[in-house]
Amino acid sequence: MKSYMDFQDTASKRISYVLITKDRPEYLAKALLNCRNLVQANDELIVVNGGPDDEIDHLIDGYSDIVDIYISESDLSAPEAFNKGFLLTRGKYIKVLQDDDVFYPEAMEQAVKVMDETPELDLMVCGGTRVRDGKVGWVYARPGSNYGKLVDDVYKNTRSGAGFFFRRRILHRVGLWEVDSVASDAAFLIRSVSLKATVKFCRINMFYHELHADSISIRDQQKKYVERDRQIRRYCSERFQKEWFRRKSLPRRALRAARRVVTTGRLRQPPQERPAPIWDGGFS
Repeated sequence: MKSYMDFQDTASKRISYVLITKDRPEYLAKALLNCRNLVQANDELIVVNGGPDDEIDHLIDGYSDIVDIYISESDLSAPEAFNKGFLLTRGKYIKVLQDDDVFYPEAMEQAVKVMDETPELDLMVCGGTRVRDGKVGWVYARPGSNYGKLVDDVYKNTRSGAGFFFRRRILHRVGLWEVDSVASDAAFLIRSVSLKATVKFCRINMFYHELHADSISIRDQQKKYVERDRQIRRYCSERFQKEWFRRKSLPRRALRAARRVVTTGRLRQPPQERPAPIWDGGFS
């Protein structure tokens, strides 16, 4: 007898946490400790280790009570590691985790509540704190940003894959992460908006991310710039592309700098103080 159901009805877990790591047991140890507070009884934790290592295997043994699936084998990239985890998920929702981020349990439960109450929402981008060289910044979109409506608008706001929280069903519309991309989280977000998935920024302070020398954002920074331009050419409007690449041109940058010197008497103006984020759980 045939069984008729929606894809989402096949989920047998609440949240599938997919944690990736490679050659960094000191980071993984902290991440697993964080997961003890994140993973609830009806959730699952999938750990994908891209660099087989006895020390990491031993670490996992100490968390067998919360780790449901552990994969340890070589991979091409972080996106490939995530894809392995995505293909094994059984949760209604998927949360990506990296071994050098800290996630707040209270914020995760708040995010689940928002998703439960907004069934049409496919991908929710949450905010957080990002630290580089001791300077604190926020991943945040102000109220009224209209986040997720147009691909062009994605580039007008900060974003981080650490804040992604999405329904498993989005994978059959948008697909997996690009394994050869150094900005696969951004590509996933842009593709989701382009393919008309429902995407919103939610003002939840979900994570703390400290950028260090081994962070992908730092290590592959120049490659990410190239990747960003490729994504803009593929997904953004013609009008946005013209303005974006016009601004990047050296003569125009020099002209703007010269104008500042003439009008202000100095090359750089002092930065304006940004208003603090409002973490009220609303959509921007």
